[in-house]
Amino acid sequence: MKLFESSTKYAVMIVLAVCTISLLCLLVFSINFGNNESKRPRVDWELNKLPDESNRIYHPCGISIISPSGWTPSFSAADNKEYHGLYLIGISPHSPSLIKIFEYHIPSYPDKIKNDPTYKPIIFKNLPALEKLDIKKSNNETGTPSTVTGKRYFLRGNHCYCIVYSFQFYDTVPVNLSLYLDSFAFQKK
Repeated sequence: MKLFESSTKYAVMIVLAVCTISLLCLLVFSINFGNNESKRPRVDWELNKLPDESNRIYHPCGISIISPSGWTPSFSAADNKEYHGLYLIGISPHSPSLIKIFEYHIPSYPDKIKNDPTYKPIIFKNLPALEKLDIKKSNNETGTPSTVTGKRYFLRGNHCYCIVYSFQFYDTVPVNLSLYLDSFAFQKK
């Protein structure tokens, strides 16, 4: 009987040791390789952080801008004869936030904005520019969310540039948006 009791004790101790080691391995694996929140890139869709030069995105056409943390950059097709485009997309819990930059191969403003009184003259990058800001408040009857949308056109050389931004579920311009827009730059050729 004593033999049976001691072998049962050892078996229980072995099972406990195996279970403990398995749980520790599982814990270490989940910390190092699992879907760990601290290892995911943080998406700054509200533009709470200041622009970080290490996040600068360069387009082959010679323009660049600092991307907010975690935003996804993309480019228009290289064979587009009308314009080049650089797009920054920040996926928020509600919808995407966008900053788009277009370099048009025309030396003047598009006809649709030349005489549009909703565009106000401003100075951007020491160049005359036209800007339109549209803030739509949410409408509970239609279910339409509040949206901030803006367009900024300016000329340089034989090109017209347009920066478009859009933020759904906002009723004011994000606090650091102007700092990101001001990070727009022409690359030295």
